Amino acid sequence: MLLKFVYQEFLEDRKFRNTTEVNIQNYKVLLGGFIDYCHEKTVLNVEEVKSINANKINMKFQRIRAFFNYLVEERIFSGNSFF
Repeated sequence: MLLKFVYQEFLEDRKFRNTTEVNIQNYKVLLGGFIDYCHEKTVLNVEEVKSINANKINMKFQRIRAFFNYLVEERIFSGNSFF
């Protein structure tokens, strides 16, 4: 199945489940970037997306969280509402 269609179906499902518009916009930004990246790499189908190690994903989130915590500690960023 094409990623772009699954992406659209996912957004429609979120709307059906009464997800807030803010969260839907967040999904669009995050997942839209992922879909664009896949398209650039000519990964167009769900079946072509290779499985990603969950530990690698968690590590990336931990590093992003640490970066935003630093921004808050240094008063560069006023809030840490992302995490």
